[in-house]
Amino acid sequence: MRDINPDNSFDSLVRKSLEGFEMPYDPNAWARFESQLPKPAPTKGSYLIKGLGAAALIGGIAVSAFMLWPTDRDIVALNGNETQETVAPADASVSGQQTGNASSIEKNPDLTRNNVTAKEQRLAEPGKNGSEAVAASAVDEEGRIISGSGSEQQDSPRVANPDPKDRPSEAKKPLELNLQLKMSRSSVCAGEEVRLMAVTGTGGLEFEWHFSDGEERSRSETARRFDVPGNYDVTLVAKRDGQLWERQASIEVRPVPKAEFEMERPYAGIPLYLLNATVQTGDVYRWAFSDGRVADGSETRQLFRRKGDAVAELMVTNAQGCTATAKKSEQVNDDFRLFAVNTFTPNGDGKNDDFLPKALEVMDCAFEMVVRDMNGREVHRTTSLDSPWNGRENNIGVLLPAGPYIWTVVLKNSVVNDPVFRGEITLQQ
Repeated sequence: MRDINPDNSFDSLVRKSLEGFEMPYDPNAWARFESQLPKPAPTKGSYLIKGLGAAALIGGIAVSAFMLWPTDRDIVALNGNETQETVAPADASVSGQQTGNASSIEKNPDLTRNNVTAKEQRLAEPGKNGSEAVAASAVDEEGRIISGSGSEQQDSPRVANPDPKDRPSEAKKPLELNLQLKMSRSSVCAGEEVRLMAVTGTGGLEFEWHFSDGEERSRSETARRFDVPGNYDVTLVAKRDGQLWERQASIEVRPVPKAEFEMERPYAGIPLYLLNATVQTGDVYRWAFSDGRVADGSETRQLFRRKGDAVAELMVTNAQGCTATAKKSEQVNDDFRLFAVNTFTPNGDGKNDDFLPKALEVMDCAFEMVVRDMNGREVHRTTSLDSPWNGRENNIGVLLPAGPYIWTVVLKNSVVNDPVFRGEITLQQ
């Protein structure tokens, strides 16, 4: 047998196929293999025939080793568009066959591997025990053997990177939530609003508010008014992915007082009102009027001297710090001038002999009246209903000259926001 020539493409192909492979020795198999080899004839070309036999022997070893290595029928010529099978005739020389195959291999060294089917099975010879052994080899697209020979085998699936859906899911860790319940006020008066807020810093939560009186709310923020005094428990529940968090708080609802009063006008034509509030022990009363005046106490009087709406408002504060208000209004048709006349005749006939605004006589208000001439000189001053001006200087001596005089009245009682009244009076003789 000749040596393998490393410069020959066919020899190199055979060498690469046999590298690293060790064929188990079976004498019976070798005997059967040799019986099938052609007998060389003593001819002139015996060297070529001997080379052909050696090549056949080496090719048989390669076929027995890999069982799937391509035969001459699997080598595809690259010179044409159609797939052709290259079959060497029985009397062809080895050198001719080798030359044809080498030209194709040199153009595409991986041609033989690319034309091997993914799975190819070949039947081995029956064994000594009479059973047929099946040799199966599966070759991937790059020519690597992925299943060996032997008894009948089945390919096992291999999963390099399983789908994340098929991987066992890890148990979710419980969510740590910093839940806070915040209120605008924890103590309110009945009827006042309380704003409640859930603070978490985490999204995707559902919220519930539960009150001890049965009221329920949702959302992260809500507002509530309590009309009945008492203590109320508030529970905030946050939910997410089956987890629950709770926070609790309490709200004190204090009672509010009653704000009620009566508003009377005792003097006909005079817009002076008497106001009386419903008294409750411990309550504090404060009045506010449309002219800007304020007063304290459960009772007061108010004089509305300007025409228009006359409004009185009462605010009551109890010992718990809660307040209540009430409001009433009256209509005033004219500006009030204390019913002062424009002229008087101090002649002693008993008719219109002196001057004093008539309203002062019935209002029961402390006052001071001053009369001056047109030069501003004071001619009379009084604080008593018993001392009206009689037309004389300080009510003594002779009558003053006839003509106009200026009068001013200041109400000493706090019954009006602007207590100063002015007018003109003409003295006639």
